[in-house]
This record gives sequence, structure tokens and C-alpha cells, in this order.
Amino acid sequence: MSRVADCVNVSVDAQRLACFDREVGAMLAAVKNKKIVVVQQDDIRKARRTLFGIPLPRIGALDGAGEPEKEMTATIKSVGQGDGGRITFTLEDGALWAQTDDWPVFSAVKPGQKVTLKRGMFGSYFADFERAPTVRAKRVR
Repeated sequence: MSRVADCVNVSVDAQRLACFDREVGAMLAAVKNKKIVVVQQDDIRKARRTLFGIPLPRIGALDGAGEPEKEMTATIKSVGQGDGGRITFTLEDGALWAQTDDWPVFSAVKPGQKVTLKRGMFGSYFADFERAPTVRAKRVR
């Protein structure tokens, strides 16, 4: 994009037009060859939502939709029991989460309930269940 933007500074009309033709042509070729991908902000928001809880490096393409979400609410698809009787739960989008503390909530959490997942400090997360206590959790996959 910066090379296309540089064409604005060319003062001679014919040279400016030639610059735009050259640089836009190169950009269109890069899009066609998938070296450049144009993405809508809504698509970025959806991708970030499905990646919520997964530690990722900062990727410029994912920064285009503003600040990362601090929390998300989803519906629980299934519930299981993990290590030490801790709860595991799968969301409707397929994301698997596991409880990391020892608070007894297994019998209170059911499929179809809502859970609000909230970012904590230092990469931690909290699962705030409908009709059950809030527990610490981590994204498994």
C-alpha cells in the first residue's frame, strides 16, 4: 500500500498515472496470487472470537478489529469430568475448556447453559457459569 500511496506525491500527471497503473497492477497481481489477502473487519472479529483463550503471538492481521475482547459469552454444548474431578466443557463452536482450580461445580454445570469467559491477569481466564460458581479455566483446544 505504501508504494501506491507514494504515487500521490508524483507531480507530473502522466507520471503519476503511470505510477498508479504500475503499483495497482502489482497489488492486484499479489491479490490474485494470494500474497495479499483483503479481509473484512467482521471476519477478523469472528476469527478472534473463535481463538479466544488461545495464546497467540501478536499478528497484525488480527489487530485490525480493535482491542482484543476481554470476555465472551457462549453456550455449553457438553460437559465432562477431567483430572481430579475438575470440569471440562465444550462450547457450541467446538472450543474445549478445562477447570484449573478445585471448586466443586461439576454437578451444577449442564449443556445448554451460558458461560461467560473472562480474561484474568497473566494469561489466566475465569469461567462464570449460569447458576454455578465462577472458576478458573484454561482453553485446551
